[in-house]
Formats: sequence, structure tokens, C-alpha cells
Amino acid sequence: MRYLLSWLEEFLPQPLPSFDKTVEALEQIGLSVENVKNNPITFKGVVLGEVKEVSGHPHADRLRLALVSDGSKEYKVVCGAPNLAAGQKIAFAPVGAKLKAGQAQETVIEPRKIRNIPSEGMICSQLELDLGVEHDGILVLPDDWSLGRSLEDYVRPETVIDIELPSHRWDLTSHLGLARELAVYFWRSGIKFPFVIPAEAGIQIPTLLINVHDDAAWACRRYEGLLISGIRVVKSPWWMIRRLEAMGQKSINNIADTTNYVTFELGQPMHAFDWSKIRGQKIEVRWAKNGEKLIALNDKEYELTPADLVIADSERPVALAGIIGGRETSTSETTADIFLECAWFSRKPVRETARRLIVATESSARFEKETDIMSLDSAMKRAVYLIKQTGGQVKAATSVFPQKPASCQIVFSPQKIEKILGFSVSRDELSATLDPLAEELKKTEPERWVMTPKTWRNDLRLPEDIAEEIMRFKGFDNVPGRSHYAARIPVKSERPKEVDNDQERLLAYRFTEIFRHNGFHGAVNFPLVSAAEIETLCGSSQLINSIELANPVSTELAWLRPTLFIGLYKNWLSNKKNSQRQLFLQEIGYVHRLASSKTLSPCGRGQGEGTMGCDDASVRPWNSALHWSAIAFGPAEAVHWTRQKPPGFGFWDMLGFLEISLADLKMPVKRRPCDVLWPCFHPDSSLELWIKDVLAGHIAQIVTKDSLDPRLGSPLVWAELNLNIIASLAQTKERTRFKPLAVFDQIQRDIALVIDKEVHWADIERCAREVLGDLIVELYPFDVHESQKLGPQKKGIALRLTLQPRKKTPTQEEITEWTEAVIARLEKDLKVKLRE
Repeated sequence: MRYLLSWLEEFLPQPLPSFDKTVEALEQIGLSVENVKNNPITFKGVVLGEVKEVSGHPHADRLRLALVSDGSKEYKVVCGAPNLAAGQKIAFAPVGAKLKAGQAQETVIEPRKIRNIPSEGMICSQLELDLGVEHDGILVLPDDWSLGRSLEDYVRPETVIDIELPSHRWDLTSHLGLARELAVYFWRSGIKFPFVIPAEAGIQIPTLLINVHDDAAWACRRYEGLLISGIRVVKSPWWMIRRLEAMGQKSINNIADTTNYVTFELGQPMHAFDWSKIRGQKIEVRWAKNGEKLIALNDKEYELTPADLVIADSERPVALAGIIGGRETSTSETTADIFLECAWFSRKPVRETARRLIVATESSARFEKETDIMSLDSAMKRAVYLIKQTGGQVKAATSVFPQKPASCQIVFSPQKIEKILGFSVSRDELSATLDPLAEELKKTEPERWVMTPKTWRNDLRLPEDIAEEIMRFKGFDNVPGRSHYAARIPVKSERPKEVDNDQERLLAYRFTEIFRHNGFHGAVNFPLVSAAEIETLCGSSQLINSIELANPVSTELAWLRPTLFIGLYKNWLSNKKNSQRQLFLQEIGYVHRLASSKTLSPCGRGQGEGTMGCDDASVRPWNSALHWSAIAFGPAEAVHWTRQKPPGFGFWDMLGFLEISLADLKMPVKRRPCDVLWPCFHPDSSLELWIKDVLAGHIAQIVTKDSLDPRLGSPLVWAELNLNIIASLAQTKERTRFKPLAVFDQIQRDIALVIDKEVHWADIERCAREVLGDLIVELYPFDVHESQKLGPQKKGIALRLTLQPRKKTPTQEEITEWTEAVIARLEKDLKVKLRE
């Protein structure tokens, strides 16, 4: 954003130090200066004069004679400006003054005759003084400027600096906001207002109807309006035009320019409607109706949807709320009454509408970040003061402000701030820095402080935020040097702090190390995904319980990831396009889902809870969880001439790795069929992984259009575990105890069964283990086949049962009894039959 140093200084208690020190200060508080443009003063010797008399030129109809006084002497000047009039304060260049605007060489004013009449100087226009582009008339100066003073005493060189703003610092989108930062840095004080605004006594009248619809109340929490009559729509004063042009804004008229000027000055967008064009003398804030259209001030017609927040009269929309006004109700030279709007609009609808319609304005840029809901009064009064310089009177006022925002309180101790920073901070310095940022700063106890931040610093919520402010305003270069720093640098994570513990980090390390030694490389993916990716890969049931951002960067990055799988799958796609035939990746990261989800998903159940930073109070709480995930594709071994082509890494290989890893934690895994199959899951190669009756993760072979490409020759396998759950269960695991080695021989029995296709192996394993318990050492299928003889909905399975007796050598009858018990249970629960 652009800032004018002269405009900033109007709010500061003292003039700024040198330009270099100002730039250094901005860098120290974390604001990067991207560009600097100097607009120097190009004139010399120009003074303030007053036009005493104006008369006609005897030899030219378009020229006139002016008698100009500088307070000590009078001059006769020939001038052709159409706006020349007696009583004006003007910029007078006497003989000897120098002008350079737009020229390589300076022009020295000399006495000369114009149509045989001597002229003893020159009355200057904006263009001639390099103070603007206007050249059709002379520059008329304020009446309160002192006669005879040098114009350089009043008109300063303009230095425009362009600063890259942090996304969360919406309060800096104005000169007032940046001046607050500089005042704290240089003088540990607040700002001063350079103007005095007289209070306006608004009169509420019945004909001024403002209605914020109930369903739009969350999107427009405050709406202020004034009806001002008897105004004159004229050209803006030159000083306002000069500043607006330096900000890159074209001048329109005094009404439109005033709203733009207040936006740049105080950061509060405003809009003025021609009251005579408002049908029904009624203003509403509502959602647009399907098919409604608006011709905006940029002369483009927009078709609206019910997702668009609009300002409407009794018949039609007249503005897109927080974005742009309508052409049909704009002010013009014939406007006599205006309705001045000043409101607070939620970021979400403004951003969504602006992006959908591809329209960006100074107003939308500020509302998309946020504005101060408590600053509307001062902005409105400032605008009224500027408008009334050319006439007008407030006739009516309205205010819709049902509920003020709740104040946030930060409780901290100076010792904690010092511990975070790693160096000591005096109590006086702490207080001096925080006072300008606080609505209230009090000490409830000697070492217990409570701070209520100003409404324009709602980003301050934690003691770590306070420590950051102390660091910024102290200046990073001024931090005392030490051979060893004990600072604890706070890092903002994707989930609540209370769920972050050593057990989870240890688990993450152990899993990554096990898989790293087996050829899995680490991956780090962006935590934002699109709705299309969630729905296509994970299904609509997962999208319903995923979290949408209130202010997304783009539609492709609008949702928090409900699983690490999406990022890993995109990694695989990218490698596949580059003909990579082997890829083993793993990732540790946080996933997020809405709470109270009835659908069990690979996210599991997160430990951390909170609410989204959205303006809608009805938003559901969310859960966060630390997950580990891996994706594998291609042969696990390198191709070698001494052996045949190695097989691809498959579903059972991944499952074996997981079971071995969890067995090391004394956590036997139970496999169950997936309660909810994602669209990309292979129906026969997907499992839920349960530990102690808690869903801890998933494993599946991935079947998509890309993974089923017959040219690949290897399956794509994925697994994901909830480390929060595993860590909590690991903390309660039983101690390892010695068990004597078995002294009896193991017994193997093969059983051939005919089962329905829908029966899952996990159900067979569960039934067998429930019957024989610890007797079973190993149970696995060694043959599965289908045939017409078995039937269309049947399959044959041969399983091997390995038993380990521990007390005695069993008899043949006991072994047969055990086998028959398993078969009987399978026949009862799963309707299986022995294969003939």
C-alpha cells in the first residue's frame, strides 16, 4: 500500500526523523518498503498573494488585469485564467521566481509586456507548480494561509512509500494505522488527530428507513447513515486532489473524493448515494435475489446471486456491499441531497462476491481484510466535515448497531514475556510500549498484568503476541547480544497448543525412522485443498464435515485438509507425469475436521478443539489431530540381472510394516472392513485399523483413473494413522512382562471354505480368535479363487491355522475339537460352508 510521509506526519506528535531512519524503523517493526517515489518541490521564490482587483484587458478579450498584493507591495499582472476573481489567495511568482515543472531547464520569471501591457509576475496553476495536472485555471489557496509567506512553507515535497503489509495487519491499510506504529516506535506514544471535528446532532425521522435483514445481520453488524441536504457537487480542493493522485486515485468530484480520502486516511470505506435516485426513500441491507442485476460505477453490469450482499432501495440493488456502488444512484453535478453510508461488513461475503465477479476496489481490499467496527463515528464525522466545506446540512441520521464486540483480555506476567523473548524488559518499557495499544492496561497483582487491546488490534490475543510487539517496537537490531540465547521462539501451529506433547513427537519420530529405513522419503504439503479434491478422492460425506476457510486465498485453497492423503496423492500424480516409476513418501502433519461428526473417517478423532476465526457465530467447533501418512508405488527392491523383476510394493506389504511398527509399541492391531468406503478405495483391499477398540487409522489400495493405468504395473497403496490416539493409548499400555518360551510343537491345520463375496477376511480372523484366543499364533489365507461351480456370489478361501499349545501336548481329539469349534463359529456368524 502507498503512504505519503507528509500525510503520516499530520498524525504524529513530532516530525519524522530523516527518511533513512524512517525506512529503517519500518523494517525494524516488520514492514518491508518495496518502493519509494519522490515528488520534489520544483519552484523557488513563489509566495502567497491576494487578488485585490480584476479588470479587463484593453487589447484582448480573453485576458484580464489583476492587482496582486503580497502584503507589502502590489503588482500588476496579466492573466488569462477563467477562474480568476478578486479576494482569492493565490500562488504568485514575482520577477525572479523560478519554475521547472516538467522541463529540463528552470524558467526564470521576468518582467514582460503582454499585448502591450506590462506584467510584473505570474499567477500560477497547479501544472506550472508541478502540484497537479490541472492547467485550465489558477491555483486557489486556503483563506487562512498568511499573505506574503513562501509557498514552500505550506506545500511540502511529497515522498510516497510503498509497503508490503502482513495479511493479518488490516489496521495498517490507512495513514492513521501506520502513524500509530511509527508513534509507538519513535516516541512510545499514541497519535494526535490533526483536525477537529464538531459534533453533529443527528435527527432521526420516520422517512429515513434503514433495514438490515435478520439473515444478513451477521454480515453487516453495524450500519451508519446520514442524510445531508443542500450540498454542492464541485471540483475538490487542490490539496485533496494532489494527495489522491499521489495515491493513484483519479479525482471525480468533492463528494466521491471525500469518501476516497477518508478511506486512505482512516481506513474506513464509505459511499455516497444521490438521495433523489433512491426509490421509496428506503435503504435495505439484504442478500440479492436470483437474477437481480446491478450496473456498477465501472459501467459493468453484474448478475447477482443470493450469496451476494447488497444495499438496496425499495425496488432494486443500488450497491454491492463493501465493494462498489451503482451507477444509477451515483452523485452528479445536479445532486442536491446525498445519503452517506458508513458500515461494517463481514470479510466472507465481500471476498466471495469480489472474487466471483472479478472486481477489486479500495473498499473491497479493506473489507476483505477487516475494518474497525468502532471507528465508524470518527470516519463519518470526518467525511461530513470535509463535505460541508462546500455547503450542506445534516438533516437526518440513522444507526444500526445491535451489539458491540466483546473485549478480549490478555493475562500475562512480565517474567513470562522475558522468558519468551530471552532477555529482560523493564516494567517501564513494557508499560510504555503497551499503553498506546491498550484500551486498558492494569496490574491486578505486582506480577499479574491484564491488557485489553484496542479494537483495531484484535490480532493481539496471547502473551506471545505481546512479546512480539515488545520485540518489534524495541527493534530487532536493538536486542541485546548474548553468547547463548535462551529464547523460546513461539511457532504458530495448525492446532491448539494443549494437544502438542512429547509422546506424539516421539511417535512421529519413530514412525518416520522405521519407514525412512525402508526407503520412504519425507514430504511436506500445504494444508489447504479444494472442495473438488476432497469430494473426488474422499467422498461427499467427508466434505460435509470438512472446514471451509472464511477468507480463502483461492478456490483451489479454500478448505483445511481432512487427511494427509490428498497432498500425497498429488505428489504421486506429479511424479507419475514425469515418468517416475517408483515413489515412497511419508508425511507428518495436522488434519482438521468439524466436531460432532457421525461419519468415521481416516481422520479419527482429534484431541484439540476450537472454533473457526469466522464472523458467523453459528460455526461448528472443530477438531485437530496429528497424523502420519504414507503412500507407496513401484517395486520395493531395485531391478537386478540376477533375479526376475521384483514385484510392486502392495497392500499387504504396507500392512505388514504398520503392524510391525505398532507391535513394537505393544499395540496389536485389529483389522475391520471400512465402515465408509471412499471413492478411491479398492473394495477388497481397504481396512480400518483399530487399537483397543479405538479407530486409529486406515490402509487401502487406491483405485483411480490414474492409478489403474495398465502401463503402471504396480498398485498404489496408502496408509494413515492418528498419532493423537496412538499416543494416548501408548501412555496406558501394560508393562512388558516375561513369558516362558513354548516347549511344545506348533500345530498347523488348513481349512477350505466357501463364503459370500461380501465377507471380509477381518471378520473371519475375528471369529477364529474369539474362539481360540492365545492358542492362535498365525492365521492367514493362502488361496482365494472364484469359479462357476462355486456360484456367482461366492468365493473359495483356504486358510492356514497355526496353534501353539503351552500346557501340554494336545491329543488328536483336542486338535479336531479346536478346529471344529472354529468352523462352527464361522458357519454360525458368517454362513460359510466347508468346501467339498
